[in-house]
Amino acid sequence: MEEDPQNGNADGTAPPPPPPETEEEQPMVGPGPAPKARPKRPLQFEQAYLDSLPSANMYEKSYMHRDVVTHVAVSASDFFITGSLDGHLKFWKKKATGIEFAKHFRSHLGPIRGLAMFQVEEL
Repeated sequence: MEEDPQNGNADGTAPPPPPPETEEEQPMVGPGPAPKARPKRPLQFEQAYLDSLPSANMYEKSYMHRDVVTHVAVSASDFFITGSLDGHLKFWKKKATGIEFAKHFRSHLGPIRGLAMFQVEEL
């Protein structure tokens, strides 16, 4: 008997199905199983890190600009001004321990194009 590869055997019967493959022989499709999660290592000084996080009232409100800061001008009297793309100016005062927010102005509808400060001589 001669076999026809397209139509089965010469007598018209279909060829026998291939033997079922075992799981080991089947190719893996898709991602593999996720690796086991490693147990969390405790930090050596975890409590010290937690204790050093800021918790004072001065951190409860953000005085940051809401857009990109494009200009900074500094005066000799420990004040400086920042201007941003959204047209806001913010005045700041340098203190012995950090910077203090002083004033906020919505000065322009568009971006700040230039910013300068100059010292006025006292009379």
